[in-house]
Amino acid sequence: MAYTTYKRPGILTALCIIGYIVVMGSLPSIFSPDVRRLGIWFPSVLGLLIALRFIAFVGIWHMKKWGVELLLYAFLGGLIITELAGITSYYVGVPAQIIALGVAFIYYRKMDRNL
Repeated sequence: MAYTTYKRPGILTALCIIGYIVVMGSLPSIFSPDVRRLGIWFPSVLGLLIALRFIAFVGIWHMKKWGVELLLYAFLGGLIITELAGITSYYVGVPAQIIALGVAFIYYRKMDRNL
């Protein structure tokens, strides 16, 4: 079975680079005292969501469908967790995440299913 490989579009390259920068910038928030006040479980869940986003951007960089799917799951998980914790400041970044998901889903058909 032969697979067609596509060259990564420039907009996905930019999306991944911006995503890496945002993920790396959000890493220190795991150790923030404000995050610890939300609950003893919240820093570990936040760290997991940040790690999932990083892995998702690696998958998108390599034009893998699982990267887009993982980014969607991390987005939905973040919405659920912040709603449970009663955080409203998370919603500021929601439009940017929806745009990122939209751009990634535009190229979803051209991505490879295999690992």
